[in-house]
Amino acid sequence: MAEISKPSLIQENVSLKSYNTWKTGGLAQFFAVPENLDQYKDCILWANSKNMPLCFLGQGSNALISDDGFHGLVLCSKKFQDVEVVSDQNELVLKCQAGALKYKVMRQFLKYNLSPALFLSGIPGDVGGGVVMNAGVGEAIEPREFCEIVKSIKVLSWDDSKFEIKELQGQDLVWSYRSSKNWQPGFIFEVVLSYPMKPVEDMAEKVKTAINNRKLKQPWDKPSCGSVFVNPPNYKSGQLIESLGLKGFQIGGAQVSYKHANFIVNTGNATSQDIHRVIEHVKAKVFEKNQVSLHTEVVYLGPWEHLDN
Repeated sequence: MAEISKPSLIQENVSLKSYNTWKTGGLAQFFAVPENLDQYKDCILWANSKNMPLCFLGQGSNALISDDGFHGLVLCSKKFQDVEVVSDQNELVLKCQAGALKYKVMRQFLKYNLSPALFLSGIPGDVGGGVVMNAGVGEAIEPREFCEIVKSIKVLSWDDSKFEIKELQGQDLVWSYRSSKNWQPGFIFEVVLSYPMKPVEDMAEKVKTAINNRKLKQPWDKPSCGSVFVNPPNYKSGQLIESLGLKGFQIGGAQVSYKHANFIVNTGNATSQDIHRVIEHVKAKVFEKNQVSLHTEVVYLGPWEHLDN
């Protein structure tokens, strides 16, 4: 590939602590926050010309970034946040850039008193991550996961210097618990969400109550990634962990939350390695006592010597 100049928006040696919700991690060797698809393409072309690893980072709400950082180029979608109302007739249709906050999207559904506002009020992060992880809540409500509201997505894929944009319908994706497939490889840059125009009475009050209840039960006052472990079949991870008396278990600055055992919080000076060691301890204790294997929702980024997720 011909020599390509480094785009001006790419910075070097940028701390990733402020770009993830655990507030841990080292430096990105190279880092950029593109504002449009052309800037994404320019950054990807440059990284490919250097045979450099790429990492796409949204709000970092389910990311555990190595204390050694990321050796390559990190592209963050924090400026990719537009949400457009395409239709509000028989159904509400929202066209969202991948970096749009779930809270911002929730406000749109709430404006029309529609049910998705309720589950979207309970999960952190952005829309792109919501699709990748099929994000949702544990409550028995409808809808409760992204697979129920995704109409279509657009994916940018590439091979050396050739880019391709694929549009996939929601039903084309293979959805499962906290996972989606059949869109890879590539980068989800646009998500169209939709839901029937069936207003629910007192939806604003329901959302307010749900948010207040979560604030009481979840440690919103300390950095965390939200729920750490997916629920095993027939179990609740938080209940398994709490039953072993692990609330408050701490290594360094990482602690199993006293409020909710499926949260690991940064008490102020945690390292990513502290968090990882707490995760491994919890997994080991739960398996030792219950013969149940816990698996994380967490995506590990950067160099890690040993991982067994």
